[in-house]
Amino acid sequence: MPNGEEYYVIADAPGYFITEETEVIRPNVKRGQKQTVNLDLIPYAWVRMNIRKTGAYDYMNIGPATGSTKTFSVFSDTTLITKALGNTEVGIMLFKYLNDNQTRRLLRVNTIGHDTVDISIDF
Repeated sequence: MPNGEEYYVIADAPGYFITEETEVIRPNVKRGQKQTVNLDLIPYAWVRMNIRKTGAYDYMNIGPATGSTKTFSVFSDTTLITKALGNTEVGIMLFKYLNDNQTRRLLRVNTIGHDTVDISIDF
């Protein structure tokens, strides 16, 4: 895609992210020059959250995992699966509520590209 004298090369493939999180270097090629550009594609990964209500909180909100846009509210025992960036450590923010008082916790999960990581969360 031209932008004056600068060009952008973006790679996309099924099962891989093409977002700002992929750290695409822009612009990355120049007109009239032979160049080699290494492009890194970040694979999808999935995080399966096995959530158990222990009675300590009324409900819990789960913020999006790094690479996802989905947020969840949980009121009872359930299992949720969300897409995330693969082959990296992703953050998932947990918001636990008791009598409208909020407790926050950042959960860090190491993902595996094109595979699912199981985690357990109690609230």
